[in-house]
Amino acid sequence: MALLGDPEFLILDELTNGLDPMGIVYMRELLKRLNKEKGVTILISSHLLSELNQLATCYGILNNGELVEELTQKQLDEKCRKALEVKTNDLKQTAWVLENILKTTNYKVLPGEVIRIYDYINDPGKVSTALVEAGITIYQVGVSGDNLESYFMNLVGGNV
Repeated sequence: MALLGDPEFLILDELTNGLDPMGIVYMRELLKRLNKEKGVTILISSHLLSELNQLATCYGILNNGELVEELTQKQLDEKCRKALEVKTNDLKQTAWVLENILKTTNYKVLPGEVIRIYDYINDPGKVSTALVEAGITIYQVGVSGDNLESYFMNLVGGNV
């Protein structure tokens, strides 16, 4: 019924509630078409974060009725970006190996001298081998990064 008047702006609350999987896919595709072909702006309120992640281009995260953060899909992708996190006994030497042996400057140094490497995410063995061959002791290697749900939970202080 909300679409009968050919609206420019739709406000939808829990739009997929009670729909079967095919109905959810149909509704998602319909909303994408309305936005793309007719320029309809759509505001969706939902607790199904994985579903929103397939539709939204901009997010407003609420906690206890207050807007905690507003961000675009690109900003969310950057915040949730997957990376290889490495902690070693020698930060300077690790940076040197990354830049000179592994030929990457695509990394950040985080508090606690943890290095977040955005290259080699699928090849941590290459990173650890290069570090060990350079005489560096590795204390920690792991993959980091959030999805929308874990980002939300970390932002509002929820326990996962």
